[in-house]
Formats: sequence, structure tokens, C-alpha cells
Amino acid sequence: MENEKKAVIYARYSPGSKQTEQSIEGQERDCLAFANANGYTTIGKYYDKGLTGKTDKRPEFQRMIKDSYKQIFQYVIVWQLDRFARNKYESAIHKNTLKKNDIKVLSAKENISDDPTGILMETMLEGMAEYYSAELRVKVKRGMNESFLKGLALGGTRVYGYDIVDKHFVVNEKEAKIIRKIFDEFASGKLIKDINKWLNDNKIYNKLGRPFLYNQVITILKNKKYIGTYTFADHERQDVIPPIVDKAVFDLAQKRIEKHRMKPASLKAREQYLLTHKVFCGYCEQPLIADCGTNPQGNIYRYYKCTNKKKSIQPCDKKQVNKEWLENTVVNCTNDLLTDEFIIRAAKQLIAYNKKADVNTKLAHYEKELAEVQKKLNSYLDAIEKGLFNNTTQSRMLELESQKADLEHLIDEEKLDTPLPLVEEEVIFWLSQFQNGDINDLKFRERLIDTFVNKIIIYNDKMIIVFNVREQDNEKLTVKEIIDDFAEYEKTNPKEFEFVRDGAW
Repeated sequence: MENEKKAVIYARYSPGSKQTEQSIEGQERDCLAFANANGYTTIGKYYDKGLTGKTDKRPEFQRMIKDSYKQIFQYVIVWQLDRFARNKYESAIHKNTLKKNDIKVLSAKENISDDPTGILMETMLEGMAEYYSAELRVKVKRGMNESFLKGLALGGTRVYGYDIVDKHFVVNEKEAKIIRKIFDEFASGKLIKDINKWLNDNKIYNKLGRPFLYNQVITILKNKKYIGTYTFADHERQDVIPPIVDKAVFDLAQKRIEKHRMKPASLKAREQYLLTHKVFCGYCEQPLIADCGTNPQGNIYRYYKCTNKKKSIQPCDKKQVNKEWLENTVVNCTNDLLTDEFIIRAAKQLIAYNKKADVNTKLAHYEKELAEVQKKLNSYLDAIEKGLFNNTTQSRMLELESQKADLEHLIDEEKLDTPLPLVEEEVIFWLSQFQNGDINDLKFRERLIDTFVNKIIIYNDKMIIVFNVREQDNEKLTVKEIIDDFAEYEKTNPKEFEFVRDGAW
């Protein structure tokens, strides 16, 4: 099967269109018919459902481009070129990528030749696809703008308090009473959660017949339609929608929402403990968990505390450890470890592990079977060269050729599902980014710890940090022991540790 023309199918339909699953099936049927008629063997399929072709942010499309580097297939068959992309620039970029990988895009429904005329036609079709997309967008926006100017409903989620009659907003008096009560209650000082509870306790449901959610109450309180203001694309129109709520009440509600919004977010946000599931007690081997408290002066202290600390029977003697100090120490020790030599060693170990973990047993089995079939075929060829040929020989050779073709097909499919091997230079480049990170940035600290720190074992007078990279020519993981820093911290903060030991929460 040396000259077999291997192809994959790419199909797509757009969001919000009337295209459905059947559209994908129809595209696949036409693409398969095209492949069979022209001698292509299809070995894979990539389908993006409900995604626009204006950008390349499509999971299956990106997977196909990535798989093209494996050079398992030579053709990508699409129903029409606009299924591949509606943006001619992105289309050109990705087609160029495929071309470098010796892969050509074929259209099942558009007869495009390889001569200069065919190239010109393909360019025109791509331009038309982009023009159609842009023109459709303009027409849709123009139509929505006309509807907006006339005060007509633009579609989307139905607004509680109104019905849509001939595309016009008409007040639903039963629902309008509920809307007015929501605004009156909130403007007079009632909490949103209490308003939400009242709605649910009285079985007052939204337009979909479901209980109101907390965020839906907030949306109602912010909706300008209730004072007769219609908004679209940063434009506003007055008096095209019948108002439900008095403007003075609405404005009062907005002031209260703004007041709540301006409260410090730090009072509501949960503190992130970066070492959760990584730090363990050196005495009882149990994990340390998040803990915090406030002293009589109103100072908040955050700690990591042994799980067994408060057990009534044989409680652990491990003292609580200050969160900020512990996390800073671990981050700084990890950051100090990231020398060029350490990065190279980590990259080599990561690649070695990846090779071991990514062994495709099915692929290995198929390749072994293929080798055995080829060996048998070679023995029959040797027999033919010696003049030993009969009907049985011919029948057996045809059978082996069929087995060989089937195995080659299975191998191609498995290779498509096998991730690309890691490249040492790329891994070193990725790991080296950690050398220049901002250790004060929360996201960077989290990534640094997750990537390099295996676990932390902590005692009352020392701690041991175990990293995810082995020592040079040694099976043991890299370990750093902290003794002096730990003792110095407790020595310089005696009141804090006395406070913790007293348990004066």
C-alpha cells in the first residue's frame, strides 16, 4: 500500500444556524463519496459543531492542524472551502502549515484543479466565504438596529414583567406587580438573598417556569427596561418601552447596588492556601489544613494546622505554622533551586517519564503483527522466486495482503491518537520561564509550587521540602532541609507562637 492516498475529513456547522447534527452527517456522506470516487482512504474525522469559521478557535480544527505534523495523512477533505475557514488570512496561514507538512485541502463539492486557474478559483471562493460572513454580520446588525429604533424586541432572553406581542413590549400586569415589589423591598433596605427567598417560598417562577436565582434578582434590579429605557450597542432610547418601576425607586436601588459593589473585595474573598494537599505533619504524617483566627486587637492570623491538632484522644503536638511565612519560604527555596543545570536535569527527566508513560500498547501490538505478516509475505515471495507457486500460494498471499492493509489502517488510526513526543529544547524553554517569574504574583506562586514541589514535611523545629526532580544520577528526589530559618522565625515572633499555643481564639 505504498501509494495509498490517506485522507481525513473536516466538517463544521455554524452556531445559531438551522444546521444540526444532520448537517455534519450530510457533509460526511458527500466527503466519503468524493474520497471513494477519487481513490482516497479516509483514516480520521474532525468535527466542530456549532462553531463559527470566522476564527480558528475550534478544538477539532486545532487538533487536525496539530496532527498534521505527524504526517499520517496527505489530504484534508472538506464539504466546501468555507467549512475550513471564512477568514482568508487564517485560511492561508493554516493551508501553508498543511502544505509544509505535505498535506493538501480538497473540496468535495467544488471542482478545483491544481493549475493556475484552480488556484485563482480557490482564492476567489475563500474571498467569497469571508465576504459572505462579513456581509451577513452587517445585515444582522443593520436589521437589529432598525428594530431597536422602532422599539421592537431584538430576541434573546424574555424579560420578566413583559410579554412580546407583534415584536412589541407589553406589560404583563401580574408579573409587573412582582417587579415593583422587588424594587420597593430592595430600595427600603431588604437583602437580595431575602428577596430571593421570598420569591421561592411563594413559588414565584421566572419566564422559564423555574425558581429565581440570586443573580437573576440582581439582573432585574439593574435592568433599565423597567423605567422605559431601551439599550442596544451603547445606544439608548427613551419612551419606546412602557415603564413598570418609578425612576426614583430605580435610582435608589442603583445607589444601593453601587454601595455594595464598592465594599472591599478582600472582606468577601476566600484566602488561597497554596500548600494545601502538599504539606504534612512530621510527627503523625497527617496533612496540615487551613486555619485562621482573630486576636482581641482585631488582627487576623492565618495558619496551617495539623489535622490531628484538636483530637480529644492523643492530640498531635505539632504547632500551627504561619501561612505567609511558610508559603514565602517554600516559594523562595523553590525559586533558588531553578539554576540552568537544574532546569536541564528536570527537562531530561520529564521527557524520559513522558516516553515511558506514553507507550501505546495497541500501536506496539499492531506493529508487531504487521512485522509478522510482512515476514510471512517475504517467505512466500522467496518461494515464488524459487518456482514454488500454485493457487494456494496466491490465495494465501492475497489474504496476507488484506491483513497487511487492515493493520496499516489500524496503525495510522492509533498514530493519530498518539501525542507528539516532547522536544528537549521546547521543554527547557518552557521550564526556564519560571526563572524570570514574579514571586509576588499569586498565579505564578501557584504554578511554581504545583510544578516543582512534591511535598513538605514539617516538624516543630525544622521542615523538609521534597521536589519533583531527582538528584543527578540518583533515584532520590531533590530535598532541602530548613532548620535555621524556621528557628529564627519562631524566635523573632514569640508572641505569635505563644498566642497559638494558648489557643486563645
